[in-house]
Amino acid sequence: MKTINKGFRKLGRDYIFEEIGKKAEEKENRGEELIRVSTGDAVFPLGKTVTEALVSAAAETGTDEGFRGYPPVSGYGFLKCAIRRKYLGLRVEVKENEIYVGNGTKSDISGFFDLFGSASVIVPDPGYPVYGDSCAISGLKAELLKGSFENGFLPAPCDLKTPVRKAVIILCSPANPTGEAYPEEVLRSWVLFAIRTRSVILFDAAYEAYIKDSTIPRSIYAVEGASLCAVEFGSFSKSAGFTGLRCSYTIIPENLRFGGENLGKLWARRQSSKFNGVPYIVQKAAEAALSPEGRKESEAVVGIYGNNAFELRKAFLNRGIRCCGGVNSPYVWVACPKNATSARTADDLLNRAGVVVTPGTGFGKNGEGFIRLSGFLKPEKLPELLGRLNSFYDRSCGFIGEDL
Repeated sequence: MKTINKGFRKLGRDYIFEEIGKKAEEKENRGEELIRVSTGDAVFPLGKTVTEALVSAAAETGTDEGFRGYPPVSGYGFLKCAIRRKYLGLRVEVKENEIYVGNGTKSDISGFFDLFGSASVIVPDPGYPVYGDSCAISGLKAELLKGSFENGFLPAPCDLKTPVRKAVIILCSPANPTGEAYPEEVLRSWVLFAIRTRSVILFDAAYEAYIKDSTIPRSIYAVEGASLCAVEFGSFSKSAGFTGLRCSYTIIPENLRFGGENLGKLWARRQSSKFNGVPYIVQKAAEAALSPEGRKESEAVVGIYGNNAFELRKAFLNRGIRCCGGVNSPYVWVACPKNATSARTADDLLNRAGVVVTPGTGFGKNGEGFIRLSGFLKPEKLPELLGRLNSFYDRSCGFIGEDL
């Protein structure tokens, strides 16, 4: 049908997490007790500091003096100031006019593709499915950047198969789904590559709060020269539990250009046409999340999610199962049994162990042979999860890492 965007034909029937959710819901409706470790959704309530800010802001908008209508499209100054202070804590200088507040990195990254015409887009595979889906919907050509155990699931410019010029390069660190984080020297190689080829990097830093290793950059702007070639996307969802509130930010250096155009000005123009801003009360909550008290509460929850992932990683490695992630990330990327597909392994875990995971193929064709487990779980459920996994693999043929 010529009247419909043909990019939609390139997408799967359902978004991977919706498909998994439907299967799990059917079982739960039949009374089965499942343990869900398939998504990165928050399982703890919002922190006290954030909740108090929400309530206070809501009450404020119920007064003549405090009522607010449409918010500034790029965000209120008080939140931009708080985000700037956060970056200063990372030893990175960001100007407030370079900060654009949004309602989630998923929306921000997918929307950013509106800025590009016929550019080639380098997409990590395996990678967050929104990257590839957004390329398809926008009619952009995607070149897959293969991650594997051989390159530590952190592909570098040397892993590109074709010459690149004026491309859009998507990087995510810590990576979703593999859980691996880029060391500074590899990020530096990407920055130098982007500058040399006049490309632009879209850097997804949604999981930066989970980085424990002080030598790993939590922002691409910690790498010299990145402000000449990179846009960074940050989120409150994974760090402060805002999966239901929705708040994020995009950093665009004020002089960053691509294809002869200033990207900040283009993004501002795009947002003014397609976005109405984030509600005042949500931005006040985000500001509170970045306060000393709010950060302390968030860090405690991030620590739990990170520890859950680390314990999962340890359990798989103790069985000789190849995996990665779980150190600087809430995700663990696990190899499937020999000769088993990702879909079969995920279905077996669901049907035989009552454990909901994500098949690796949901993150691209190079995800075949893997599953992803999430640490977004209350700690009291962890022993039961480990018990179910151990029972499942005791009954299965087992994994032999060297044979994978």
